[in-house]
Amino acid sequence: MAIDWQDVWKSAVDAGLDVVKDGGKQAQRVLRDAAKAFEQQLAELTEALVTGQIDQQTYDFEMRSSKREFGTALDQAKILGKATAQKATNAVFKVLFDAIATGIRF
Repeated sequence: MAIDWQDVWKSAVDAGLDVVKDGGKQAQRVLRDAAKAFEQQLAELTEALVTGQIDQQTYDFEMRSSKREFGTALDQAKILGKATAQKATNAVFKVLFDAIATGIRF
């Protein structure tokens, strides 16, 4: 039984897109949560500086720490992106290789 190439290609692309949709949602969630936390820390630190609860040196130290935390979250999103890209590639090739094993009609 021969399988039509166009159907195979569409199925392969759809499989990859499905993976990207799920992985993209995870990365968006990580970025959104990190941005929200960073925004809150920035507001709290700025308020503390303005009201005299902390001095400039403490503010600078805490801001550097907050920036590192935010950077770590961005790195996590980048890792999720790379993992998602690999999973999408694997999904595409699985469909293609399965079709090749079955027989494709060009």
